[in-house]
Amino acid sequence: MSFFHDCWDSVRGNVRNCLTTPLTKKRLLIFGGIFVAFVLFIVILVVCLNGGSSSPAAQGSDALNNGPLTFGLVDNSWLKTTYINKINENLAKIEEKLNLKSYIESKLGAMIWSVGASNCAQASQKDAVSQTLEGIDAAKRLASSLGNLILASGTQDMTEAKANSKVAMLISLDGGYTIDSRLGVLRMFRDLGVRVMTLTGNCSTPWASSSSLTTFGKAVVGEANRMGLLLDLAGSSSAVITAALASSTAPVIFNGIGSQSLTNVPTNLDNATLSSLKGKGHVVMVSFKCAVIKASNGSCSQIDVINHINVIRDLAGAASVGIAADFGGADADYPTDLKNISGVADLFNKLYEKNNWGLSDLEGLAYGNFINALQSSANAANSTQTPNDNLEDEAELKILPNNTLVCYSDVPIRYPTNTPTAATTPATTAVTTAAPTTQATTPTTTQPTTTAPETKKP
Repeated sequence: MSFFHDCWDSVRGNVRNCLTTPLTKKRLLIFGGIFVAFVLFIVILVVCLNGGSSSPAAQGSDALNNGPLTFGLVDNSWLKTTYINKINENLAKIEEKLNLKSYIESKLGAMIWSVGASNCAQASQKDAVSQTLEGIDAAKRLASSLGNLILASGTQDMTEAKANSKVAMLISLDGGYTIDSRLGVLRMFRDLGVRVMTLTGNCSTPWASSSSLTTFGKAVVGEANRMGLLLDLAGSSSAVITAALASSTAPVIFNGIGSQSLTNVPTNLDNATLSSLKGKGHVVMVSFKCAVIKASNGSCSQIDVINHINVIRDLAGAASVGIAADFGGADADYPTDLKNISGVADLFNKLYEKNNWGLSDLEGLAYGNFINALQSSANAANSTQTPNDNLEDEAELKILPNNTLVCYSDVPIRYPTNTPTAATTPATTAVTTAAPTTQATTPTTTQPTTTAPETKKP
C-alpha cells in the first residue's frame, strides 16, 4: 500500500505545482496539444467500436455491381414490325430505341432476345421456321453493328460483357411452334446460336397443348437437354409443366410471369407449382408489366413487383427468383415508379431495406440464379449421348391433326405406310387447293402446270 500512497502523493504534488506555476506560452502549447490528442483518441475509439460507421452504408443496389444484371425479356417486336429487320438503313433509330447506353449505365449485363414469328397463330406450321431464321439473322447483324452488344453463347460471355461495359444477348426461341415439329430444325437453331427455348409460349403445338405433352413433346425436351438448351416453360399449361419438369434432366426457367395467388392470370404460377420448384435450380423470372402483376386496367406500382418477388421467394426459395422486367413497351404498361431500367436500383434498395433480402440473395435475384440455371443446362449437355435417328422417325409429323398437313409436302415420303389417311389425303389436297391459290397471285400462267406434276411424283 505504501507504493500507491507514494504515487498519489507524487501526483498531487505535480498537480499543485502545475496549478501554482504561472502559465507560459510554451506550457500553454504543451497542454493544448495534449488536450487535442486526447480528443482525437476518443473520436477514433468511438469510430472503431461502432465498426467503422464512417464508411458508406450498404445498399441493395450494391448487388448490381458484381455481376451481369440479367433481364429475361426485352420487347423487340418493333425491330420487325417497324423496321422490317432492316438494320443498316435504320441503325441510328434502332440504337436510339434500344437505348443500350442507359441499360449499361444502370448495370445491365445480359438479356434474353426472343426470335420467332410476328404472329405465331398465323405462322404455325407454315412459315414459322423462315421467320425465325430471319429473326436470328437480324439479331446477329444487330450485334455486329452495335459496339456495345455481343452475341452470347454461355455464362462466360455474360460475365465478360459486364466487365467490358457491354450487354450480352442470349437468343431464345419464341415458342415450340418455331421448330415446325422437326427435331432437325431445333438442332440447326442450336448451331446458329440459340441458347434458350420457350416450349409453348403464346401458341400451342401439336405436341404441347393445354391437355398434355405428347411422346414427341418429351422427345423435344430430351433433345433440348442433350444440346444444353435452357427450356422456358412460361405460358405452358399445368399438364405440360408437370410433364416437362418430370422429363427434363436440367433446370428450367419461367420467364415473364408472377404469382397466381396475387394476380390471377393464366400464365402466372399457382402456389403448389411454385413450392415444387424449391431447391431444384429452376428460376421464375418476374415481369414488371402491370398486366402480369396487377391484372387491372389501372396503374400498378413498385410495391406490386416487390409483392410478387417476395411470394415467389417464400414459396420457391430465394435461389429460384430472377428478373424478367420486359421493358420496351409503352410507359402505361409498367409501374408508375418503375417505368424503365433506371428504377431497378431503387427496387433493390427497397428489397434490402424493408423486405429482408440480403446482398447475396439480391445478387442471385439480379443474375446469379439465372446464370446457375443456364450453366446447369450446359453441364447436362456434356453428359448426354449423340442424337438418335429414331427420335424423329417414331413421332414426327404423324401426330399433327390431318387438317394441318396441307402445309407439308413431304408427309408421303416420311410416312408412306404408317398413316395412310395422313399420308395420302392431305397430299392430294395440297395439289388441288393449296397450289392453285398460291400461284394465282402471280402473273405467270405456266407456274401451276409445272408445279402440279412435280408434287405428284412421290
